[in-house]
Amino acid sequence: MPTTTLGYLHLVAASLSILLGAFQLIRTRRDQLHRRVGYTYIGAMAVNGITALTVYEFTGGFNIFHALAIYSLLSITLAIQPMLANPRPLEWKRKHYMWVAWSYAGLMAAAVTEFLVRVVHAEGWLSAALGSPPVIILAAFLIPRFAPPRRGAAPLATGS
Repeated sequence: MPTTTLGYLHLVAASLSILLGAFQLIRTRRDQLHRRVGYTYIGAMAVNGITALTVYEFTGGFNIFHALAIYSLLSITLAIQPMLANPRPLEWKRKHYMWVAWSYAGLMAAAVTEFLVRVVHAEGWLSAALGSPPVIILAAFLIPRFAPPRRGAAPLATGS
C-alpha cells in the first residue's frame, strides 16, 4: 500500500487511467466524449508517470521501472501530438491509436506487476518477469488487429 501522498496520487492516477482506457476501448464511437475522456486519460497518465518517478521502494534508486515511466510519458506525448497538429499528419489516426494503445498496454503490464507484488507478494523483479510478458504478448496480437487501416491500404479480410 502506498505510504506517501505521492504514492496515493500515483495509485489514484493509475487507477483512473485503467478505468478511462478501458472505457475508451469498449466504446467504439469517436466523438466529443471520446475527446474529453481521452484528454482526461492523458492527464491521468501524465500524473501517473511523473509520480512513478518518485517511487524508489523496490531498489532504492533509479531502475527499469523509472525508465518505463519515462517511456510512458513519451508515448502519451506522441499519442497526443497528431491530435494537436494543424494540419494533422498523414495517418494521424493510426499514429494516435498505436501510441495510445501501447501506453495502455504498458499501464496494464505495470498493473499486473503491481498486483503480483502487493497481493501475491512476489519479488519486484520476479513479478515483472512473470506478469508483464503475457500482457505485452497479448497487446502485440490485439493492437495491430484493431488499428485503423493504413492510408490507401485495402481493409483486412475478416475470413469466412
